[in-house]
Amino acid sequence: MLVRKVRSIFTNASHSRRSRLAIYSLPAIALLVAAGTVAPIVAGSPSHDPPPAGAASACLSHVDATAPAGGSRPSQGWDAFWNSYGDSATGWTAADGGYSVALPGMGELWMYADTYIGDVGPHGTLRGPRLIHNSFVLASSSGIHTYFRGTRTTPLSFFGGTNYTAYWPGPAVVDGNTVQVLFSKYHATEMSTITFLGSVVARFSLPSMSLLSATAVPTPMDTMWSSWALGSGGYTYIYGVQSGAFLKLMHIARVRGNDLLGRWQYWTGKRWSYNPDRSAVVMSGVSDSFSVVKVDGVYVLVTLSTRSLPKTHDPSGNVDAYFSCSPAGPFVHRMVVYRLGSQLRRGVLDYNAIAHPELSHGTMLLVSYSVHGPSISMLGQPVSEYRPQYAWIRLPLHP
Repeated sequence: MLVRKVRSIFTNASHSRRSRLAIYSLPAIALLVAAGTVAPIVAGSPSHDPPPAGAASACLSHVDATAPAGGSRPSQGWDAFWNSYGDSATGWTAADGGYSVALPGMGELWMYADTYIGDVGPHGTLRGPRLIHNSFVLASSSGIHTYFRGTRTTPLSFFGGTNYTAYWPGPAVVDGNTVQVLFSKYHATEMSTITFLGSVVARFSLPSMSLLSATAVPTPMDTMWSSWALGSGGYTYIYGVQSGAFLKLMHIARVRGNDLLGRWQYWTGKRWSYNPDRSAVVMSGVSDSFSVVKVDGVYVLVTLSTRSLPKTHDPSGNVDAYFSCSPAGPFVHRMVVYRLGSQLRRGVLDYNAIAHPELSHGTMLLVSYSVHGPSISMLGQPVSEYRPQYAWIRLPLHP
């Protein structure tokens, strides 16, 4: 829905076990997926947060502030991987979003928001049958499986929702024999105001992917807790966004270990509090979806820039990186690490950059971003205007 995509950048603002598994035989390009090679987050002794001043200074010395915005490039391999699968008309055809997590022994799980289930017409356009609000795609050495409810001719969202209620997935955390996914819930119709209704932790059993529970989490100041999750120092850090007047405001919470249903703590700007109403704004200028990854001891925030919106109402089309010695910030030394060009080229909107650190290599970070064409209706839209694009982004870090 184009209205929701535009709002995501410009505005203020029971599960059925009869899940459909669309099976697709992997082409050679499936070798891009390193199935089951990444272990889940393991809880340990909590680290200093924030670190001592001396440690912070040493950490930021790894950031090369003089590095040019170069070395990054589109990922033709990952673009081709998803184009090949989408064109096969066996499951996922096109979507936005696309968080990912490695499921040990199973493969790579991708969690998509609005998903088109249909096929590709002779002129490269989307055709029948319909759009659903979320889907999961599991890529493994044995094939690719798209999870959604209903049938291919009458598909339904994999998790919850109706035509007027949308659950859009964010990041996921593996905890034992479950995968926990953060969803944000919206009242959503194509031509109405999009209303945020809260955030939910959904637990799915592994390997069956059956739903175990869905639990609402506190949403102070209407914070959408589905931007990112990061395991570090015995905690899982959960990153959320509060929408302000043309600004997206970052909030941070955390929980011990990997269980997102544990007791949450909220960053107040000085310390951690169990009171959600004490949650403080960490920074502005992020997008609804962003990423925080730890590379060579440095916490790197990667986001599509929205800093120019208050003045120009026009996004910059850049992917920015910020750096910190703590998962709670402050994030400093903003640098452009990838240029998308005009986000409104030919009416096509680019939005919400998401990192895939488990598929990355050192300072080369795999990032995807969503695109949406000018039409509110998906039917007849070029498929290339509703599939995430992939890029290898070189982070300006040195040993």
